[in-house]
Amino acid sequence: TMATEDLFRGFLAIDLSEDVREELRKLIGGLKSAGIKASWTEPKNLHITLRFLGDITEAQSEQLCRSLQSRLKDIEAFRVRIGGVGVFPSRRKPRTLWAGAEAAEGVCERLNARVEESVASIGLPPDDKAFTPHVTLARIRNAREKEILLRCLDRESGFEGGEFVVGSVSLFQSTLTPRGSVYRKLETISF
Repeated sequence: TMATEDLFRGFLAIDLSEDVREELRKLIGGLKSAGIKASWTEPKNLHITLRFLGDITEAQSEQLCRSLQSRLKDIEAFRVRIGGVGVFPSRRKPRTLWAGAEAAEGVCERLNARVEESVASIGLPPDDKAFTPHVTLARIRNAREKEILLRCLDRESGFEGGEFVVGSVSLFQSTLTPRGSVYRKLETISF
């Protein structure tokens, strides 16, 4: 039966440079010591999410990578700057703490459009949320301690994480464990 086919939780992301990762590690360290209660992303797991895929099969993942290889050909390597911090969905109800990611006008949108076409080609429904490039730093567990969090956000609003050149997209497998998510890079598609 179909059910025996291995499913895994997948997502597409942009990997960060080591320098940027180090700056984010320091930022997280400072926020942790300020007393923010959250489940923090381990520095080695930090990335810019392009698309959460949910459960996909081996066959779908192979097809997705092939599709990306052909569709990303006309995307040129581009610079991304990491800076600023914020929360989703709002300061009133903070759930996710993030650092911003900025690129030249339209570049991320174009990449995102190609990713969406590739994802559609393996039969996944379109993503109805607007694409906001960011790096997830933490999931906020207890919004009651919002005051500390918002104070920190204001203090770190000028955070600069540096910039790096993006020339590829990676497919990751995400495995949920009692200690949090474990990510494994399965495939990297360069452009």
